[in-house]
Amino acid sequence: YVREHVIRVALAREAAAVKAGDPARAAVSLDNYEFIAVPGQADGGTTIGLTPRRRDVLLVSGSMLVDASGDLLEIRGRLSRNPSFWTTSVDVVRRYARVDGIRVAVATDVVSSVRVAGPSRLRVVYDYEQINGREVSPESRVAAWPPAAWPPY
Repeated sequence: YVREHVIRVALAREAAAVKAGDPARAAVSLDNYEFIAVPGQADGGTTIGLTPRRRDVLLVSGSMLVDASGDLLEIRGRLSRNPSFWTTSVDVVRRYARVDGIRVAVATDVVSSVRVAGPSRLRVVYDYEQINGREVSPESRVAAWPPAAWPPY
């Protein structure tokens, strides 16, 4: 049930946004988020608070972790809008890395609270064969997977 009514719905909405020619709807940008300085340093980088400018199943209310050069390492938080009535909350941790010089998502962990069914967990690990139409070198694929640190559920 969770796979059909939560996960596939969220993936279908993300695919529809891209297909509709509006991938910017989910971008980490000033159009979609207010960025809030978080004092201190986190493990391996700087934490920046994310407040979505609108409620959308593609936007996360939480934080992002960037390294000293400003490269995105992780986004962590709760979807600003639940994908369905049956889902009361969706917590997401998405990790990023450079694969052949391009910053891409390498893992996503999702914990959903589903009415009647209870908690549901999902881990997705991305293994890229191509990025932007270019073959990914085997060395880059091995270096990016598995992610250096699995986030806890």
